[in-house]
Amino acid sequence: MVVGLTVSLLLVWGGVTFGVAWFARDLSFDFFGWPFSFWVGAQGALLVYCLIVWLYARTMNRHEAAVLAAPPEATPSEF
Repeated sequence: MVVGLTVSLLLVWGGVTFGVAWFARDLSFDFFGWPFSFWVGAQGALLVYCLIVWLYARTMNRHEAAVLAAPPEATPSEF
């Protein structure tokens, strides 16, 4: 679960980081006096990064709580 979440969030991060740069010229219209690609790169990507961090922290907190609430596993005897 943890590795799958980490890999998927890293793929989203990579897609946002390189996708905005790759398609920036296609987004060439003004948005409040600034090029739209500037807004997507400066604001949209930052929001996605914050969402990634929030989602990872929330999921890991729930996972840790579930692990701590689980009964301890019996350890095999040394004899």
